[in-house]
Amino acid sequence: MLAVQKQPGVNTVEVVGRVRALLPIFAKQLPESVSLGILRDNSEAVRDSVHDVQTTLLLSISLVVLVIFVFLRSVWATVIPSVAIPMALLGTFVAMYFCGYSLDNLSLLAPHALRRLRGR
Repeated sequence: MLAVQKQPGVNTVEVVGRVRALLPIFAKQLPESVSLGILRDNSEAVRDSVHDVQTTLLLSISLVVLVIFVFLRSVWATVIPSVAIPMALLGTFVAMYFCGYSLDNLSLLAPHALRRLRGR
């Protein structure tokens, strides 16, 4: 058994990708009687959480634009927030990047942990 642990501040998905790329090389060097497999992969929860965050963002932006259109019934009043919201998000992520902030595992895994607690 070989346990690979990432260092603090390193991208979990990137580490798992690199380890998975090395597995075929290791498998070729092992005798045929030895099997090589993955017991636990923490990157799956991170990938699921990122997907959940992306889905939630797209759904919330769509609902905001839809509600604005339904209540104001004006195409121009709907176009402005439909452009402003993605630009505000982009600006936020650019500012976070330059400040060295990121969406950490704690904030990404919160929805995943809640689902597990609820038994889904």
